[in-house]
Amino acid sequence: MVRTTSPNDWLRYFDPDEGDTDEMRNYILVDSASSKKKGSDHTVMVVIGLGADQNYYLLDAVRDRLNLSERCKELFRLHRKWRPERVGYEKYGMRPWKNAFAEDGGPTSIVRLW
Repeated sequence: MVRTTSPNDWLRYFDPDEGDTDEMRNYILVDSASSKKKGSDHTVMVVIGLGADQNYYLLDAVRDRLNLSERCKELFRLHRKWRPERVGYEKYGMRPWKNAFAEDGGPTSIVRLW
């Protein structure tokens, strides 16, 4: 039997009174889906902040069925808001984005993930 810890054992919430997200090193991770059809996978984008305390914090997230234009809009919005050091993108979902990034001045520090 595999034992796992409950999220209650390790999940903590960021208290803005105890720190500032401006001091964090931010990253965006994207796992995109290519269809908006009911029953299709969702596109997920998360903004993760690495705090001075060496803990990771979920700062923002998107989970929705989005077409290419909507995915671009959401990623650009997150990028403008959080100014991440890097954007990690799932390898196969990244293909349609290449031209959109070049044309719209989107994120330039994109790292291919799995």
